[in-house]
Amino acid sequence: MLSDSEWIEIYRHLLLKLRDVADSSLILDVERAASARIEENINEDSDIIKRFSRESREDLDPIRFRAPTPREAFTAAIGVLNTRLREVPALAERVSEKFNCATLDIQWYPDVSERDQISERGSFSAFEFTLKKSEIEQVESVLKRLKNLLEDQ
Repeated sequence: MLSDSEWIEIYRHLLLKLRDVADSSLILDVERAASARIEENINEDSDIIKRFSRESREDLDPIRFRAPTPREAFTAAIGVLNTRLREVPALAERVSEKFNCATLDIQWYPDVSERDQISERGSFSAFEFTLKKSEIEQVESVLKRLKNLLEDQ
């Protein structure tokens, strides 16, 4: 099992490699996802709840937010890469075929809640995510290895 410092080292290495090959919007989305607060429900038996008197407990929000662990941050980063580099291009290709239009003409509009921090850019073109066949194969290979790393831990 990897330690927190090892997860941080792997995440930093990932960002370093992304800076060599990716545009800034992808890196920004990865960083936002990795730093997004984790939402957790607090149950009545929690040590956090027990610190308060019974009367005060009624005023407590049953949801708390915390910083992600290094492993959770890395997992979120991989999720963004998977979405941006695999899922969006595949969907864009299908939409392009179905509606007989160029990938360049497809516009995406994110549906995000107030708490989501993944993208604040508004709409974006599917063209931004179009990869060559060789690039798709490289991305598939790297993402598969990274997912295997997460599953092994």
